[in-house]
Amino acid sequence: MDLLLWDRQGGQETRLAEASQGVEHISMSETHVAWVAWGGPDKDVFYSALDSPQAVQVESTWDPWTAHTSTWGDWVVWEDTRYGGLDIQGLQLGAQTETRLVDNGAYNGWPVVRRGVMCFRTSLYSGVYGDWDLAVHDLETGVTRRVTHQSHFGYKCNFVDSGWLVYRQQMTGGDNWFNKIWAVNLVKVGILDAAGRVIP
Repeated sequence: MDLLLWDRQGGQETRLAEASQGVEHISMSETHVAWVAWGGPDKDVFYSALDSPQAVQVESTWDPWTAHTSTWGDWVVWEDTRYGGLDIQGLQLGAQTETRLVDNGAYNGWPVVRRGVMCFRTSLYSGVYGDWDLAVHDLETGVTRRVTHQSHFGYKCNFVDSGWLVYRQQMTGGDNWFNKIWAVNLVKVGILDAAGRVIP
């Protein structure tokens, strides 16, 4: 699959990645698009501004487990295994500063970011890889709060915005798999304040 960016107003199409690069985990914000592809010996994170499309490779990301980009505002986030287990990295685009966003000794992944708040799944509370909980992390203050009350193998963040978190819980019924979709008002349950910041 090629990754193409099409400017609907100008009618211009820009190829950001070739099919041979194995493009996956594409995310998009109001200003940027980010994705994972084979840019070298392993998978890398790439991003492009929408107003001047050009693929930019995040040089630190040669890792076969690099996956699950999310971008919003000044941030691109993703998971990789550079510290031995799944963990979440972030790049602030303006400053070109890369940061390990969650350093809790657990497995962390599947990040989703909007307006300075990142949702991710973590094994911190269960202590077992594959028994996940969901947490939210404030990219400005570094404060992290647990959202779920019981660990489950099938949790994945889908969307976090305007005080709400929408997430998926993959279930199994014998040979069949199905998803439950949940929504939680993070302000109402006391995890975010009215301004959208994570409450310590």
